[in-house]
Amino acid sequence: MSYQNQLDLALSEVRTNLLEVSKACQTPLLKDALNYVSQIPGKMLRPKLTLIAGTISDVNPGMDLIRAATALELLHIASLIHDDILDESTERRTLPTVHVKFGTPVAILLGDWMLAHSFELMSHSSDMARQEFADLTKRLCEGQFLEAELKSRDNYQIKDYFQMVSLKTGCMFESSLMIGLTHHRTDWNPSVLKSLRQFGTTFGIAFQIADDILDLCSSKEFTGKDTQNDIRQGLRTLPVLLALKNDQDSPLLHHLKQDNQSWLEKNLTTYLVSGTYMGQARDMAEDYIKKADEELRKLPQGPWIEDLSQLGQGLKKRLSQLFVS
Repeated sequence: MSYQNQLDLALSEVRTNLLEVSKACQTPLLKDALNYVSQIPGKMLRPKLTLIAGTISDVNPGMDLIRAATALELLHIASLIHDDILDESTERRTLPTVHVKFGTPVAILLGDWMLAHSFELMSHSSDMARQEFADLTKRLCEGQFLEAELKSRDNYQIKDYFQMVSLKTGCMFESSLMIGLTHHRTDWNPSVLKSLRQFGTTFGIAFQIADDILDLCSSKEFTGKDTQNDIRQGLRTLPVLLALKNDQDSPLLHHLKQDNQSWLEKNLTTYLVSGTYMGQARDMAEDYIKKADEELRKLPQGPWIEDLSQLGQGLKKRLSQLFVS
């Protein structure tokens, strides 16, 4: 079986695991909530990274690696459920968010259960992979704490934003790769570990910048979730921070301090595009994609290199679908 066929089959088995996860519980309400979550189709990017990295070891994706990839997606979904509560989001991929559908207590418990189940799925992995998963969970929580702190501050800087996205998104992509790489084999050259980590982090940062641009200048129909939600919650993402840094006397700062949602909803996107701040953010995302590609050249060569490189190209294509000056 070819590499691509093996990867596609393994990813299909991860999807099956996610659809059948409700079989691991007995409570009817929990089953209903799990089945509801399984209706919300995701990109499956994190388990794909795990499976791709697993093939670098020349190991066919066995059930233990597939379980680990499933664990990464469950952790990701659990974090989204909790994020949606904190952000008061009402829709995700055109469906009501879990806390809107079932109530906040059920959503909290569902995320907790999924997190616990993800650790159970990781129990067959190597010690190194399990430690990576535990460290990832802590860093995701730290990133969420940092986001909450930044929302309460008026004067945080671009460097604070990058610290936050490194913890919330960069580390997720990094660890997804590292868990796949070290699932069966742990005696890698340190340079390989370093380059794969750096690829994951830089690609993750580019992914988050792109997501923040989409949140500000695309429609709910395009993204499948609430747009401009960050700014409503008091979170200033990269395009906004670039505008504030370069035009401190602009009306934007005044309207942000006054929490003038009416002005922001009507004028923010136009202001950011006309001021080229959206374009600057896009250029920074593309720079991170380029840096990620540079790290790929340092890794053992194989079909996985093209797969990882294509992820960055797909991200650039997604950004090009928007009007960004």
